[in-house]
Amino acid sequence: MVESEDTERNEKLIKQVFDTIEQLPPKCKEIFMLSKKSGLTNIEIAEYLGISINTVENQIGKAFKVLRKSITKGFYTLFLLMYRLDRN
Repeated sequence: MVESEDTERNEKLIKQVFDTIEQLPPKCKEIFMLSKKSGLTNIEIAEYLGISINTVENQIGKAFKVLRKSITKGFYTLFLLMYRLDRN
């Protein structure tokens, strides 16, 4: 019973995260996904897209700000564990 509640809660979180990511502005979403899903560094993203590292950092920060507002506090910690945040 507890496992099914946890599974249900986790599925709800995952849907909420993906829905929020889908609603990001296109360039912000692209940069965020290159960083967190593809594991590229900020420098690699900047070179790949032909933009400044500052722009990359600002867009990733913007994405996290939107996600923090959208996701409840307890879920945000789990979200952070879902993505590799150590490659900046």
